Amino acid sequence: MTMFFGMMPWGIESEIIYCQQTAMGDVDLHNAADFLGAHESEDGHTLTLRFRTTEEQAPFGIRFENVTDLEIKDKRDYYPGDKSLFYAFHSLGDGLFEFEAAIMEGKLKATGVVFDVAS
Repeated sequence: MTMFFGMMPWGIESEIIYCQQTAMGDVDLHNAADFLGAHESEDGHTLTLRFRTTEEQAPFGIRFENVTDLEIKDKRDYYPGDKSLFYAFHSLGDGLFEFEAAIMEGKLKATGVVFDVAS
């Protein structure tokens, strides 16, 4: 079972563009945030996707903890104006998640998902 911290848990087998009930309120990742990229910890057990709100420019991150089976692919054929576009997370159950942005896509397993306002 995946634990969620700092936000309402995501539904299983669902596409997610919102993080709800965070310290920043409800955050729309697709329409009201810019995707800044991904950072993997040195030990490979943590993956943080970094964002900032479009209007206030407030930084935040979605951090996956106890990560296994990480696969990330860079996309080379994106339109340059879409560089900061984030499409969605997909929660597939059993701690398996996928994500897609204009510049990359990924798949991973994690036991924790954290909404981090200090990112």
